[in-house]
Amino acid sequence: MYCGKIFIPPYKEEKGYFVKGQHEPLISEKTFADVQDILDGRKRVVKLKIVAMDNLPLRGFIKCPNPNCNRMLTGSASKGKMGNYYYYYHCTSSCGVRFKAETANEAFLKQLRYMSPKRGHGRCFYRSLYKRLQ
Repeated sequence: MYCGKIFIPPYKEEKGYFVKGQHEPLISEKTFADVQDILDGRKRVVKLKIVAMDNLPLRGFIKCPNPNCNRMLTGSASKGKMGNYYYYYHCTSSCGVRFKAETANEAFLKQLRYMSPKRGHGRCFYRSLYKRLQ
């Protein structure tokens, strides 16, 4: 029922089967099948582990810009000659994509500031939203 299908149980010589219900599905068939596989022990639960260092907050959230790769970037620190650490986002494949974390972090914050509402605009937004809900 969760994915919009109803099971018709076997009757006499007929086998059981699924039919499309008239109700709207709550989840997709693929999601339903994946959950059933996990519950039946046919598939392991993949736990998402996000560990963000202060210097690498976007680690695991940036895709590789190489069109032939498209993997998620990771991040790490390199120790310089003077003992200072320099942080980089880089690809996990051999495509060679690597750039300074400080530059990416600053660009991300700049974009967030650009998208943030200016002082006083929040009230206009809430009034407009309130009117639409009435």
